[in-house]
Amino acid sequence: ELRTPLTSIRGYLSLFIEDKKEKLDESDLSDLNRISLSAGRLSDLIDTLLNVSRIERGDFSITAEKVEWISFAKNQYDLLQASGVQKGITMQFENPHFEEIYVNIDPHRINEVLSNLISNAITFTDRDGHVTVKFQKNDSEIITEISDTGVGISEEAQKNLFTKFYRVKHSLEMSSPGTGLGLFVSKSIIEMHKGKMWVESKVGQGSKFYFS
Repeated sequence: ELRTPLTSIRGYLSLFIEDKKEKLDESDLSDLNRISLSAGRLSDLIDTLLNVSRIERGDFSITAEKVEWISFAKNQYDLLQASGVQKGITMQFENPHFEEIYVNIDPHRINEVLSNLISNAITFTDRDGHVTVKFQKNDSEIITEISDTGVGISEEAQKNLFTKFYRVKHSLEMSSPGTGLGLFVSKSIIEMHKGKMWVESKVGQGSKFYFS
């Protein structure tokens, strides 16, 4: 019921912009593009809420296929790299020295996880900071690490970090942006792939998020 009218709004808005863009002045076109962007964010939020509902009902499913993991992760990193660079952050993707490794994953779901973790790292890292994606491998699993030199997370906050609607409080008691659902959904997706997700962090020293 939430998604259907929003899909219609986004569809007609897209058609309107495409049809009228040559006739509108720059200010009007900018306003319409902001509306479109906000509608897209609302759509993403609704999808996240629906995913939480599916997870709790046990209806959240994955459709796995075999992919080469390093190149798959690199593709998602490349989509987000520009936003970090634009913010003045040094972005780094460390190609491992081991051979290609293939995993069975749901590409759409795992892209959500990578996007959430890399976007969070960028959001909570100031200009001149670093965000790095790297990998390690043992006999039974591949571990992906997304690290940053950002604000860090207290030990107390880490206890609740992967629960629904939990948002970390930083300096001046200002809560982090977002709904507090991204990490809950991400961890659920990883666990559905028989993996694990965890974090290492200290306030003021950045964070390292891992998943296997």
